Amino acid sequence: MTAMTVEVSPELAQRLQPLYDRLPNILELGLREWQATNQHGFEGAAEVLELLAVY
Repeated sequence: MTAMTVEVSPELAQRLQPLYDRLPNILELGLREWQATNQHGFEGAAEVLELLAVY
């Protein structure tokens, strides 16, 4: 694993603090969502994948 430093606003830092252990998962999901929105024909794919991942 590689360490990374990211600067965020104090407000966002406060919201993320309780989720510290889950930040890698949150970032992965956010990146998937962001990439899916940039690909035509895959709108909503991230939501479907996330739903399937839960089951």
